[in-house]
Amino acid sequence: MGYEEFKVRYEQGEFEVGVSPADARQFFINTSRGAVEERLGIPLAGTYNVIKTLFYLHWLALFFSCVCLGLAAQWWSLLYIPLGFIVYLIRFSMASLRGQSLVPSFLFLIICAAGAYIWLTDFKWWMIFAIVYPFSFLLLKWTYRTATFQMRSLIIGNPTMYELVKENLLLKNNSTGVTFKGNELQSK
Repeated sequence: MGYEEFKVRYEQGEFEVGVSPADARQFFINTSRGAVEERLGIPLAGTYNVIKTLFYLHWLALFFSCVCLGLAAQWWSLLYIPLGFIVYLIRFSMASLRGQSLVPSFLFLIICAAGAYIWLTDFKWWMIFAIVYPFSFLLLKWTYRTATFQMRSLIIGNPTMYELVKENLLLKNNSTGVTFKGNELQSK
């Protein structure tokens, strides 16, 4: 099926376009912006900059939270930092799953910030850690969500991008609810 038919059928609401969050993030982090802009014929500096900034800020927040934990817990940080990293790895692996909302991450951040304000005001480094650590999770999820949204927009709005990824697209038929690969979509 060609791009024009794909776009018409999409605009008629026949199916939804799905993109793997992990693939979308990897596309924007690992591919050369200049090469993609040249191939697609559109400027993508803003999109690339936002996604890369979110991605690197999440690593910076994680590093800063480890520093704060080290200053707060001192020798106990030898135990706490690896435990925090294990929790982080679990959250990192879950961040790229489809259909996740940012609401739980926002709520977790708000609860941690409120708890830090109420119970940890005398312990500056613990307080900062309690805010920055969950903030790194939020930044990570935001990276995946932004990359997925931008990738979907590129696929729907650019024929060259559609042709590049049509074999790996995930399409959900709105009338039957069945999800299938883009190469399984038949022309009418």
